[in-house]
Amino acid sequence: MSSSVPEQPKLSAKVCVFDVNETCLDYLGGLGPVMQSIFGRQGAYEEFFRQLILLTHVLTATGSYKDFATLVPVALSQVAANEGVEGKKVDLPGDALDKVKAAMAKIVAHKDVAEGLDKLRAQGWRLYAFSNSNQAAVDVQLKQAGLHSKFDGILSVDAVQKFKPVPECYNYALKQAGVKAKDAVHVATHDWDLEGAKAVGMNTAFVRRHLGFASAYHPPDLSVTDFVELADVLGQAAK
Repeated sequence: MSSSVPEQPKLSAKVCVFDVNETCLDYLGGLGPVMQSIFGRQGAYEEFFRQLILLTHVLTATGSYKDFATLVPVALSQVAANEGVEGKKVDLPGDALDKVKAAMAKIVAHKDVAEGLDKLRAQGWRLYAFSNSNQAAVDVQLKQAGLHSKFDGILSVDAVQKFKPVPECYNYALKQAGVKAKDAVHVATHDWDLEGAKAVGMNTAFVRRHLGFASAYHPPDLSVTDFVELADVLGQAAK
């Protein structure tokens, strides 16, 4: 995908809503080595995150809600119970959860994020972080990463008691930002998150980190390598 599509979104308002985990924060870099040391295999982090997201999707689909902090140990246990690509189950060490929590508390931002956010703010964009993590966790992590003050608002699905990508989540974010869907851009590295945003009429921007984009979903309005390129492209789109 290129950084733009034939028809870039024309916006009457300058509002960006950003996913946090993996999009802004480098979860793979921060948790990958820890997960590998716990489970003794490569790909354990990716399996853990997929389990975590699967849990949120199923709970939301069945009308239940447990926050991310509650689901992290559940996802860890699931990874230990699964055989994985090497066909080996793992006994979860007693200190595994403590190691994961410690690593999560130290996760840093992707190197491009601060510069990209600063460029967008200089262009007059209002910026909102919106996470599937609970409110306390996302506040702490964004402060730790030096990003908290760069956003006009820090939002969590806690307020909705449902997880992205259901419409209620995006509608909540739009209400908090005081903007119509057609005038906002949702930014994420997860295709399923962008599909949810597209379903309520938001413009979408895919940040190409380590994940692909499923062809079954609506293509993103923009596809960029990082936040700096995002700022450059959106700067043109909003003119």
